[in-house]
Amino acid sequence: MGSIATNPAEGAASGPHPDPAFSSYAQADPELRKLIERELERGYWDVRHQVYLQWTGLFLGFVTAMAFLAVSAWLISGGQPVAGTILGSVDLVALVTVFVVGRRS
Repeated sequence: MGSIATNPAEGAASGPHPDPAFSSYAQADPELRKLIERELERGYWDVRHQVYLQWTGLFLGFVTAMAFLAVSAWLISGGQPVAGTILGSVDLVALVTVFVVGRRS
């Protein structure tokens, strides 16, 4: 890896932008360079936001599943074995279904 230049016109940058092409765009139209930089940054934040949403969904799904299992255990230990077993079974079947369908998609 080479050093990253602070000025793309210097020609010594290495990184996500090929320096010769990026410099020629900047020389042709200075506003184009700003547009490219904004679009690259927007793309970066879009990807970051998607990852955030995926992890949030995974966490909330885990919390919901654990809450159902806790309520199921509470029902069973509180003298309601049929209701607790049904709730726990539905929770388990739903989790397995989500993982099986998720792998096929």
